[in-house]
Amino acid sequence: RGYGSADIEINGLPDNADADYVNAQGNKGHTLLGIVGIETGLRVSSRIRLSAEQRFHFRNSHYDYLPRVETKSTENLLKLAYTL
Repeated sequence: RGYGSADIEINGLPDNADADYVNAQGNKGHTLLGIVGIETGLRVSSRIRLSAEQRFHFRNSHYDYLPRVETKSTENLLKLAYTL
């Protein structure tokens, strides 16, 4: 939905805006969020397991009046598990 005005979305709400009555749902546009991951594991012994995981997070936002925002991050995990 957005704020309803390009000027407000670009410059922000005026100082005299009453926050209790403003239709403020954020900037008009749409966003794609995603996570892709892969995991693999190796049993070292009957009680020890070693595993690795990698995740790729991304966000791609397209706004009607503001520049496009794209972010990406990678998460790497190395796990060692011991079973009692």
